[in-house]
Amino acid sequence: TVTSVKPAVFKMIGNGTKSYGANLLIAGAVDLTWSGAGTYTMSNKVSTTTGKLTVAAGTFRLLPEGSWTSVSGIVVTEQGTLAVENAAAFDAGKTEISVSGSGQLRIADGLTVPVAKLVVNGQRQRSGRTFGGPRSSAEVKLDIFGSGAGLLKTQPGDVPDDEIVLSSG
Repeated sequence: TVTSVKPAVFKMIGNGTKSYGANLLIAGAVDLTWSGAGTYTMSNKVSTTTGKLTVAAGTFRLLPEGSWTSVSGIVVTEQGTLAVENAAAFDAGKTEISVSGSGQLRIADGLTVPVAKLVVNGQRQRSGRTFGGPRSSAEVKLDIFGSGAGLLKTQPGDVPDDEIVLSSG
């Protein structure tokens, strides 16, 4: 178990394949950063960290029984890939996923994963839409999803900044 009451960063770097089951729990105010050329597989049932998950390189794989419903945000950058195999992995009302550079999201085929917001290369994507790769049934098809058919759905009601209409009074 990795727990911190005060904000802390837990960095994991790996070049092989790492698999952690129920023996590794991330809790408290911990930011987790994964980087390296390897794959990190998280299979424990619940990580309750309120920190941020950053996938800077390699693949962070969240298995069907794993969830990160308390995480404040997820950042996937450059050579990072977030692979999600659980439709209920995140809190649909608060989790924001931000992808930049050559970062990738892989949502397992047949899944629709709800999140609060999606930001791609600094541009906030529209709310209430489904996003996916070229062979998916998504309303918006983006290269960051690769060739999978899984979907990411942003929650409705949160209007992106570029859609705000200012009125003069």
